[in-house]
Amino acid sequence: MEHLVRLPYGYRYTGAYNADRQYVFGFRILDPEAADVVLRIFLMYADGLSPAKIAAVLNTQGVPSPHGRMWRDATIRGDRARRTGILNDDSYIGRSWVPGRNYYDYSQALQIVSDELWSRVKLRQEFSARRAAP
Repeated sequence: MEHLVRLPYGYRYTGAYNADRQYVFGFRILDPEAADVVLRIFLMYADGLSPAKIAAVLNTQGVPSPHGRMWRDATIRGDRARRTGILNDDSYIGRSWVPGRNYYDYSQALQIVSDELWSRVKLRQEFSARRAAP
């Protein structure tokens, strides 16, 4: 498994059978429990909770983090410009970068967050960034 790219929180690898009935590993699917956590994070943020408060709620409830440690606000907030952190990962709206082909692919089956919720979060981030600017 060391040759596989680490997937964003909310997804896992699985396999499938090809036309020759050979098992092929490496397909990405939703991890239902983690996908529910991702959706909760987006909803909490859209409803006004800060990333720090969201992390505190998840830690209090004993929700496992992406790496099995405590939740941190940076894991949730990330960096908008670099598209890091849960709130900035295009994977959650079904977009994924295709290495070697230099374009984004879209799969509705892999969408965790609705376009409407994604837009609400992006608007709140823009508002927060403008408010924080000197």
